[in-house]
Amino acid sequence: MWAYFGFGVVYFACLSIWRRRSIAMLAAPRPSTRHEPMARVAARNDLPRVTMIMPGFNEEVTILGSVAGVLSMQYSRLEVIVVNDGSCDRTVAMLVEHYDMVAVGGEPLAGPIHCEPVRTLYRSRSDPRLLLIDKAAAGAKADGANCAINYASGDWCVVMDADVLVAPDAVLRCMTEIAHTSGNVIAAGVTLLPTNECEITDARVVTAVVARNPWVGMQTVEYLGAFLLSRPGMSSLGALPIVSGGFGVFRRDALVRVGGYRHPSLGEDLDMAVRLHRSFREAKEPYRVLQVPDAICWTEFPFNCAMLRRQRIRWHRGLRQVLREHRRVILNPRYGVFGMLGMSNMYVFEWLAVSVEAAGYVNCAVLGITGNLNANLALAAPKPFDFFLGGELIPLGAAMGAKQSSSLTIIDPNFKAGTFGFSAAAYTVNQSSNTVTITVTRTNGNHGAVQISYATFNGTAIAPANYTAVAGTLTFNQGDIS
Repeated sequence: MWAYFGFGVVYFACLSIWRRRSIAMLAAPRPSTRHEPMARVAARNDLPRVTMIMPGFNEEVTILGSVAGVLSMQYSRLEVIVVNDGSCDRTVAMLVEHYDMVAVGGEPLAGPIHCEPVRTLYRSRSDPRLLLIDKAAAGAKADGANCAINYASGDWCVVMDADVLVAPDAVLRCMTEIAHTSGNVIAAGVTLLPTNECEITDARVVTAVVARNPWVGMQTVEYLGAFLLSRPGMSSLGALPIVSGGFGVFRRDALVRVGGYRHPSLGEDLDMAVRLHRSFREAKEPYRVLQVPDAICWTEFPFNCAMLRRQRIRWHRGLRQVLREHRRVILNPRYGVFGMLGMSNMYVFEWLAVSVEAAGYVNCAVLGITGNLNANLALAAPKPFDFFLGGELIPLGAAMGAKQSSSLTIIDPNFKAGTFGFSAAAYTVNQSSNTVTITVTRTNGNHGAVQISYATFNGTAIAPANYTAVAGTLTFNQGDIS
């Protein structure tokens, strides 16, 4: 039991660090949230060229809308490369017809990163920014991304899923944040939100809603917590271990430096981020990996149990691959905050936490079968000795203010509530093996009577204790609240 308690304390301590840092970052004025810095970046003559990379397989349903949305982004120096990884549907034909594309002659480019052979290269005559690469099937997003990196002419590459919808200012916000960040920025992540049940027109989310589907709703809460309350804080400390594969901004030379994406890999986005960290840490070169929470992208979330299960199994297998290969980074001071906090956070709270939680369920089952599980205690909500003052949870041992009168309610497992009446007090709860003692200590002298009362879970009221002295104590048997 103490092991579970200790694990929970460490978990919430780390979560508190990330969230405090994230909230401070979100509250502070940032270039990507202000119009003037964004306008200055957009007007620059030396604006960095950005290549949008969209690997896809059998994307005929969504490809035209996705490409149209990317081409209409608010960023002037943009190149878009769509990679067809051996699709057997009409993905290539639809793009060629819609954008008036023609085959480009010449030998395929032998780039610095290995990939499957390129069959045909197409360039759009209606919009020369658009390039289509039709290559032999590799069965992996990683190979398609590597192929596009070889052909990319931009200093920065955005590697994204072909079915992702991008906010018009997403790239501009990212590049504004990068331009105003001191240090050697090599990558940046954005916020992903669900398109489920949203109104979409011309590849743009017109009306965003919270999906009523419970599977999507739970993931939405999870994503908001990760992208807004964890990753910004981890980024500010240099401990961000992942840049989302749905939409990630990378410096092209950094991608080439680590050899591009690796295939086969079930977690290519996590693997890429960790290898970038390792490369620059081992070379002792300063670098930054940013999280830009105001840059928004949209994608469809799994909307039933089977789809979600398949996704999370794939993610967890990818996590296992990365942790196994990069295990020497975990808690290694050579890798600084990333090794001590970032990778350790992934190992403990993303990998070990599953085993700890499963062991907790097994433990509860064993205690129930052997008759050692206190059902009232296990199923209670809120738990015993949760103290509420004015509707807010007050931690045990907290000192009350000395100037305001209020009432303090104790809720037991069966919701049989008693009340302390006091002018102002600090309280402590001492629990031994047989008894529970609640002591109220006056902080404003002995002016006026203080009454302590409590009702047990079986409805038996304990006689009130009235006093005018500095302290009063109420003691009752452990069994009265079990």
